[in-house]
This record gives sequence, C-alpha cells and structure tokens, in this order.
Amino acid sequence: MTILGQILVQDGIEKGILRGRIEGRAEGKAEDILDLLSEIGGVPAELAARIKCEQDDGTLRRWLRSAARADSVEQFEQMM
Repeated sequence: MTILGQILVQDGIEKGILRGRIEGRAEGKAEDILDLLSEIGGVPAELAARIKCEQDDGTLRRWLRSAARADSVEQFEQMM
C-alpha cells in the first residue's frame, strides 16, 4: 500500500472512531432523557423514537435540561 493509501485508510479509521463517539454520546443523552421522563410518567413510543433519533448535541442538551425540570411528560413535550 502506498503512503497516500495508508494516510487515507488512517483518516477513514479516525473519522469512523469520531463518528462512533458522537453517536454514542447522543445515544447516552437520549437514554438519560428517557430515564428522567419515565420517572414522571409513561413515555409514548412516538416521543421515545423522536428522542432516540435526535443527533444534534445542542438539542439533546436542551431536552435533557427540560426533562429534568418538567413535572410531566406532557410539560416536557410543550418545552420541546
């Protein structure tokens, strides 16, 4: 393999690792949100799916704060 090929392979590996870390953090935040919400009520499947699909870190952080402050799942949905 050429040096350029090795560099491209290494770059691909590093990008894959970074993507995995980002996705892992998003999944962790989504699970934290769902844990908080489950303590105050039942979480509808549609809402859970929406939370699990979100990948934007800023949105997930905002939702996490909202979940911590909400008195009900309905209130959380209004805060979204």
